[in-house]
Amino acid sequence: MESINSQQVLKTHPIGLYSNFDTICGDEDWLDWETDTLLETVFEEKPDDIDPVAMDKALAVQAAAANSNLVVTDAVAFEKLVHAFCNNPCNTDIFQPPEVEEVVYATEQLREIIKEVHGKAPEFSCEIPGYVAAVAIHHGWLVLPRPLEFAQKALFGLAGMEEHSVKWQASRPLIDVGRKAIDMFELGEFADIDELIGDDFAASFIGRIVGAYLFDPTTV
Repeated sequence: MESINSQQVLKTHPIGLYSNFDTICGDEDWLDWETDTLLETVFEEKPDDIDPVAMDKALAVQAAAANSNLVVTDAVAFEKLVHAFCNNPCNTDIFQPPEVEEVVYATEQLREIIKEVHGKAPEFSCEIPGYVAAVAIHHGWLVLPRPLEFAQKALFGLAGMEEHSVKWQASRPLIDVGRKAIDMFELGEFADIDELIGDDFAASFIGRIVGAYLFDPTTV
C-alpha cells in the first residue's frame, strides 16, 4: 500500500489506520519510530504540509499501540487520544472534556487496536474510570453505554448515588430506562426502544444513548 494523505487519515477509523500503517511500513517495527520517520513514511505530503489534526491522529494510533498501558491508565493521555481519534484539535495545556459520544467511539477503537497488538482487550484502570465519570457528570449523563460500563460505579459515586442510597432510589426509574435502552440496542432490538419513551426527558436521555452508539467522526 502506498502512503496516504491527511484527508484519508481523517476519514479512516483508528483501527483501520493501524492496519494501513502496518501495510505501508511492511516488516518495519514502526511502533518504535521517531515522529519524523513515521510521518515521512505514512503521509504522502511533506511534514510541513500535513494537516495538524491528521498528524495528531496518526501519532495517537502509534501511541495507542506502542504505549498501551499509558493510555488506559493516565487521564491526560486518554483525553488527548480521545480527541485525536475523533478528529478534534488537541491542546496539551488545557483540560478538554470530550463528549461522552466521543469517549464511547474512541474507547472502542482503542480496545480494537490493543487487542490487535496484545491479543486481548485492555482494562481501563487507575485514573480512567474517575475521569470518564467526571466527563459524564460534566455533560449530565446518569447511565453510561456498555463500552464505558467500567466507569459506571465511579459515576454513581461522583453523583452521590451509591447503589440503594436515597438519591439512587429516586433516580431508579430513569436508570432502569437507560439500562433497558442499552440492552435493547446491544441486542439489536431497535424497534422496541420506542416503548421505553414515557416523557420528553426519557426520550432525550434515550436519544443520547443511541447517538453514542452511532457516533462516527469519519463521516463528518
